[in-house]
Amino acid sequence: FESKEKLIDLGLNQLTKITIEQPGEEMLVLQKKEKIWRLSHSFDFPVDQEKLKTFTNKIFNAPLSWPAGKTMIAAKELQVTDENFERRIKFYKNEQPIHTLYLGATPGFRKVYARVDTQELTYSIEFPTYEANIRNSHWLDKGFYRLDRDQVDKIELGLVTFINDANNFRLSDLGENENMNSSELNKLVSQMLDIPFEEVLGIE
Repeated sequence: FESKEKLIDLGLNQLTKITIEQPGEEMLVLQKKEKIWRLSHSFDFPVDQEKLKTFTNKIFNAPLSWPAGKTMIAAKELQVTDENFERRIKFYKNEQPIHTLYLGATPGFRKVYARVDTQELTYSIEFPTYEANIRNSHWLDKGFYRLDRDQVDKIELGLVTFINDANNFRLSDLGENENMNSSELNKLVSQMLDIPFEEVLGIE
C-alpha cells in the first residue's frame, strides 16, 4: 500500500532556513539570504543548490506506506522523538519553525523511520540518513570558483601567459620553430579553471 499523502506538504521555495541536528554534534544551519541558500557556520558560503533541492525533494515527496507506529510509545522505540533521534530537521519560514522532522532507526537498506512533529504516526521512508549530513563541507558549492573557458581571455602564470584561441589555450610567446603539447596544456588549463577545495577557512 502506498498513500498519495506527502510526509511533509512543503516546498523549498516556501522556506528561509533549515537546521539539521545530530546528537553530540554541532548543528548545521542552512539559511536563505538574498535568494541564495548559504551555510551560516561557514562564513555564509553558498550551498550546493542542486544538492539541497534533491535533499528536500526526497523528504517532501517520500511516498508513504502503512504507519510503522501509531503512538508516541512506538515513536520512542523507533527513535523519532524530541528526546531520542538520529536526526532532527527543522524547517523555518521567516525565522519561525513550521515543521520538525525526526529521523530515527533504520529498518533496512536506504530506509529510515520518520515522524513529523505534528503527528504521532511514524513511517518508514526511502531515505538514507547520511544524506541528512551535518558537516558543512558536505553542503558547500564546490563549483563556486569554476570558470567556463569562454569567460577567460588569458591566464598569466608567473612569467608564462596562456591565450584563449577559440576555447583552446596556447602559449602567447611560442617561437616559430617551437612546438607545444596542446593536450597537456589544455588539461592544465582545465585544472586551473576548476580549483577544488574541501573547507572554507575564512573570508580574508
